[in-house]
Amino acid sequence: MANKNDNFGLCDICLSINSLDSYNDVMNSIVKKVQELTFIDAVLIRLMNKEGTRLDIAAHCGLSEEYLNKGPIFIEKSNLDKATLAESAPIVISNPSKDKRIQYPDKVGKEKIQGIISTPLKTCSHTLGVLRGYSFKASKFSPEQVSIFKKLAAQAAVAIETFRTLERSKRLLEVSKKVNSSLDLDNILQTTVQFAAESLKVKGATIRLFNENTNIMELRAYWGVSDDFMLSGPSLLEELPIDQEVMKGKTIYLPEVTADSRFCHADIAEKEGIVSALCVPLETMDRNIGTLRIYTAQVYKFSEEEIYFLKTIANQAAIAVHNYLIFKKMQSLLDVTTSLSQSLNKHEVFRKIVHGATSATNAKGSAVFIWKESKEQFRVKAHNGIPEELAFEIANRDTEKIKTLIANDKIVINKESSALMKQLGIGSVLMLPMKSKEHLTGALICFLSAQRNTEPNEEEINFYKALANAATIAIENARLYDGINKKYNEMVDDVFVWYDGMSKGMDF
Repeated sequence: MANKNDNFGLCDICLSINSLDSYNDVMNSIVKKVQELTFIDAVLIRLMNKEGTRLDIAAHCGLSEEYLNKGPIFIEKSNLDKATLAESAPIVISNPSKDKRIQYPDKVGKEKIQGIISTPLKTCSHTLGVLRGYSFKASKFSPEQVSIFKKLAAQAAVAIETFRTLERSKRLLEVSKKVNSSLDLDNILQTTVQFAAESLKVKGATIRLFNENTNIMELRAYWGVSDDFMLSGPSLLEELPIDQEVMKGKTIYLPEVTADSRFCHADIAEKEGIVSALCVPLETMDRNIGTLRIYTAQVYKFSEEEIYFLKTIANQAAIAVHNYLIFKKMQSLLDVTTSLSQSLNKHEVFRKIVHGATSATNAKGSAVFIWKESKEQFRVKAHNGIPEELAFEIANRDTEKIKTLIANDKIVINKESSALMKQLGIGSVLMLPMKSKEHLTGALICFLSAQRNTEPNEEEINFYKALANAATIAIENARLYDGINKKYNEMVDDVFVWYDGMSKGMDF
């Protein structure tokens, strides 16, 4: 053996990836470096596919194309590879064409391979594949060759994992740019699940968003798993133990889903070929809005870096949802302000206000109440998402409370539920004052789901305030128009009286 400093060579493998841009360049650099440092005739790297069933060629040197194309290597059919993946020490075969552990012994003989050395590519968290060395001249490898080969395999595994991490970081930047430059939520979420699965080399991924009004974890995107699997099982949060924990901010890892009682329909998961799962929350500034889950086809222990990476992806998805909701609110406000500038029909403005208050937020419904001072009562002028009966109930039941909040410019959340509210799944009522400088105008009332476990945040409150202000402006504009119109009509009447008197010779 030549007097090479193998420790320098080990470091050189990792350092070389910094100057290489493509995955193929990195893999080819590794096999050539192993061949150079061990003086082995040929070197091959096979990496496990995402299902964990097959070992695919990633890089090679010194082997013929005919041998490389001999056929697929299925782990279950290759006793050598099963043994290699299960061991930590290299396996050395001195007569491979006669060895029963070889899947294609005739191809080995034709390639004139005299000896094989095989060792796993393992990191501290999981197994990537195998590193194989071939000798055409001798059937045995020296102890020094075996020792260096094992060390190089360990370093190669680190190099491959490091490069994958760098690649994930680059792709994450691309996803971040897409999130920040698009408001097509469905497309962003679909891109996110595909990116998560492909980056971590796993079977599939899903995103569910929580609907506070229905208490349902709505399936919004999935990749790598079948429709049958995704459409099976419950969707109510109360029937999903794992999602309940994740929605509280926890990260849940299931080494084997079929052995975990929290996993719903483990039999369907087994049929789908799912073994492990990892689930993280989609977190916004003040609440969790959904879950991102990934599935593997073999027992897979996720590294801290991979878990952190998945959480970062989940945060990007949460940002996309947050941006989309802000956009919907801005659209609603624009719709209302456009109506104010183009129409004096306050009823049309009210309809758009209650529609925006419901559709752009997690409210179950909303209504606009106008105060009629002459009758000392509130009148329901518009409502959305709730029956008219409930709007009248609140207007009559909470008259004094609404008057008080308007007089004091306060926002009130009333948690007193009637039988009708409970029947409709409404847990509380948000009351916002509509008050001009001179008039007690009315109130914007928003009905919140009983399933909602958090109060409206500052952003939602500001949105509701903007709608309430728009409603107040609509009323004031209508009153101003009515006043001008009244004065105009009075002036016209005066002109007609004057003209009629002049024509009859009356003295004014």
